Amino acid sequence: MPRKDGKVFCLNHPELEMILQNEGNEKTFHVIRLATLSRHGRIEMENKSTGFDVYSCRECGYCETYLTATELDLLKKK
Repeated sequence: MPRKDGKVFCLNHPELEMILQNEGNEKTFHVIRLATLSRHGRIEMENKSTGFDVYSCRECGYCETYLTATELDLLKKK
């Protein structure tokens, strides 16, 4: 998705800035938990989550995710 001057724009509507889906609270973000598939086909949840900022288009509902700043910092250290 195009980023320009620190703003995120819709892939389908390049003129529309996308909205950060954090309910107006800058401290909130979305998380995805890590899991493993056991040999018996069961899912086992791990004690690890990854934080994401979700951006959405008001016009078409297109959305994408970016790592939070904290997650990005961790990734850069590896």
